[in-house]
Amino acid sequence: MSFGLPLLGHQPLGASSVVGAMVFVLAAWMMASLPVYLAAKAVTGGKASMVQSLVGTLMGPVVFFAVYSLVTLTSFPAAPLVAVAASFVALLWLYKGLFGSSWSGALMIALLAAIIFLVVVTLVGLFVML
Repeated sequence: MSFGLPLLGHQPLGASSVVGAMVFVLAAWMMASLPVYLAAKAVTGGKASMVQSLVGTLMGPVVFFAVYSLVTLTSFPAAPLVAVAASFVALLWLYKGLFGSSWSGALMIALLAAIIFLVVVTLVGLFVML
């Protein structure tokens, strides 16, 4: 069984290609959730779970984009700047609720996750260059 139409001479996607793509997306989602998991574990004293991190990684961009879109519907000049700030506060609110932390704890989770992500990406980049 194949899905889709051949595009530009390519073969249609078979079931194994779809399954392979789904496995890749799930693996990428889990790897992207690791920095949030490690940061939340450190900040909450080990109370965070991988499932919470997966939900945070999945819902974070959705919440950020939704708030950003709603705020930028207004037409005042500083709307994009206010939208980014409001979206970041919404992301912190999501982390606060998911991990049962304070506002400062949510901020620490976000910052520490970003730092862990940047360190890992840098190390992988350096390793690939060797």
